[in-house]
Amino acid sequence: SYAYYNLEEHSKAKSIISQAESVLLRFRSINFNIPPFLEANFLNIKGMICIDFGENDTAYDLLLSSLSLREKIGNNRDIVKSLIHLGVFLRRTCEYNSAFKYFDKALVIYNILNNKRGIALCFLNMGKIHALMGDTEEGLEYCLKSISVFEESNNKPFVISSSLSIGDIYFYKGELNEALSFYLKAKDLSETLELDNSFAYTLMKEAKIYSEKGNLSQASQLLKQSYSVLQKSGEGEMDDLVEILFEMLRISILEEDAPFSNDLVLKIKTIDEKNTSLEIHIIYLLSQ
Repeated sequence: SYAYYNLEEHSKAKSIISQAESVLLRFRSINFNIPPFLEANFLNIKGMICIDFGENDTAYDLLLSSLSLREKIGNNRDIVKSLIHLGVFLRRTCEYNSAFKYFDKALVIYNILNNKRGIALCFLNMGKIHALMGDTEEGLEYCLKSISVFEESNNKPFVISSSLSIGDIYFYKGELNEALSFYLKAKDLSETLELDNSFAYTLMKEAKIYSEKGNLSQASQLLKQSYSVLQKSGEGEMDDLVEILFEMLRISILEEDAPFSNDLVLKIKTIDEKNTSLEIHIIYLLSQ
């Protein structure tokens, strides 16, 4: 399940974790003692998958339960993973101060473990939070630190994440060419690694640059390609899909294509009704 999750094949990951849950329930029915570390791993993976399907309340409870079990066991390497996942969850639900506290705790442990990849991961997430809270210079500094470590260790998936975050910060600073260079770096790596979800997302980011530059035709073409990639793969996070649809909506309004705009609003509404994600609901309200 975890392997499929990392490959962005979220439906397969969810199917397999459901099988794991059935096995755990059978063990419980015969009073079999399940090792706490195994149950903590299960709770953590299921929580991560629930995030991607917009099941936020369930995800939060699972991640907290996993952290509690891991703290009782006392293995720092497992505890820090739960801290990171809770921080990511809270960042994505816009609870930035709470998220920052989890990343700060994780950073302390990663420094104790002398884990450079973990330190870089904390820097990346802390940089994202600074940027989301309006401190773009501090955010950029953290994210540049993170990409340096990830490139040095040839950790390509995290180079993609860092590149997207740096691109976003430059975008909001109005430095479009700098933003585009980092988006293209993420796009090329996503295509090389055959990460459809990431590739679709980078196409959307590239489209935003062309839209800002007034090239609506090129932006529209990239967005349609982005949406098509996600549709064909059958995967992708709902937040990403809705953001792509919203950008398509924005372009269609500028091009005065009312029928297509209405269709896009209905698609966003359908996704919003099936999810509890605050970010998705905000995008739906904006689309209206």
